[in-house]
Order: sequence, then C-alpha cells, then structure tokens
Amino acid sequence: MNEPLSGSNQLLMFDVKSLSEGKQLQSPGRIDEAVKHVLSKQLEGKRHIVSYLPRFVSWKDSSLVLAVGGATSPEGDGPMTPYCFGLLVNNSTLQVQGILPAGELKTRFGADCQISP
Repeated sequence: MNEPLSGSNQLLMFDVKSLSEGKQLQSPGRIDEAVKHVLSKQLEGKRHIVSYLPRFVSWKDSSLVLAVGGATSPEGDGPMTPYCFGLLVNNSTLQVQGILPAGELKTRFGADCQISP
C-alpha cells in the first residue's frame, strides 16, 4: 500500500544487472533491516519510532551514505522527539559501517534529515 505521508518508509536495494538477467535476488529489504537495527540501538530502544524517513545522500565506491531522520515518542504517544543520523553503509555487505551525528552529516556531505513526512 502506498502511503507517502505515513512517515514509515522502507529502504530497498536491487541489483539491476540481476533483475535484467532474470536471476534470483537477495532480499531487497535487507538494507532496511540493517539500518533499522542500528537506529534502534542508537536510540537505545527506549523510545517508539513514530516516523522513519531514510533518504539517499551519496554513493562512492562501495559506500552508501544515508540520512535517516524522523521522530520518536515514549510508548508510541506523548511528545515527539526528532532524530537525525548519517549512516555509512557498505553496499556489498549491506552492513552499517558508521554513524554520523547530524552536524557531521551536514558538514561532510551538506545533507540534512527529513524529520516529518
């Protein structure tokens, strides 16, 4: 279901060559699972993620840079607190290799996070 303003996006990564050759693909949502796992750890798992808005920033060699922003709240209701991180992802293993605070994401890549849909 397409819900562009739901605040709950999903990262998917496809191998275009494999698609064009009709080959079986790895799970395209694997990158999303890795990012959400690291995000949950970074947010200390104590808050409910109300919105999750990842976006592509850069791709160089085997590294992807993502800006992951959104908001959390205690127990899924109450006041929302924004979050913003830059995540460095190895595009071969689809594992998160590093986390950047919002300021460093802005300084190094000129990127900001989307906080609300």
